[in-house]
Amino acid sequence: ICCSEDAMRLVRDGKAPAVKLLQAFDRAAEFKAAGAQLVIARAPVPADDTWRAYVGNPEAFYTKFIRPHLTHPANSAVDAWETGVNEDNRKASGETPDYADWSARAEFERILCALIARDGKRPIVANPSVGQPSGTPDEQRRAWREYMPAITAAQMFRGFIGLHAYWTVAGWEGPLRALFAVMTETRTMVPALITECGADLPNWRERGLTPAQYAQQAIVF
Repeated sequence: ICCSEDAMRLVRDGKAPAVKLLQAFDRAAEFKAAGAQLVIARAPVPADDTWRAYVGNPEAFYTKFIRPHLTHPANSAVDAWETGVNEDNRKASGETPDYADWSARAEFERILCALIARDGKRPIVANPSVGQPSGTPDEQRRAWREYMPAITAAQMFRGFIGLHAYWTVAGWEGPLRALFAVMTETRTMVPALITECGADLPNWRERGLTPAQYAQQAIVF
């Protein structure tokens, strides 16, 4: 979320248990004082596919984009950090997943988990775009199995799995159900965080909703 006073009031009056910061990481302590029990963050990266330029050298990616924010003393109240691999998938929703790509992401984020933990924070892996992994339920489960090294690393370092859930996108539930099925079959249980959610296109403004109406839909969702 942004760090406006409206956001602070939402946490305080709405009793939000968790907060995600995309900027102003130094305000994490204020959100905790307002009642947030968990503050997570995503450091800015030039583009969702930036990680691909660092395949084979995740340490360089971490050192350039994540570590400066994560280790800055002003940001010490942040509890957990996303790996910086966000919404970058080779296949569109409904297509057979690119299993090799999910495997490559897993290896990249497996190492990032260790680096984040080394610097004293809990890692957040995955954060796929809504509807990913794509394909049939069986194909989605196979993709998550390919991604298991990252999930296992998150478990090892007391981390989380980040998921995106926009309820206006048909089939958004499928990848989540597939993930939970795979974690059950492998007895690998990692807490899941919905790190992005809401109404994708058409968004709430385009559908003529008031902020209160949109909030009510989000509560029901």
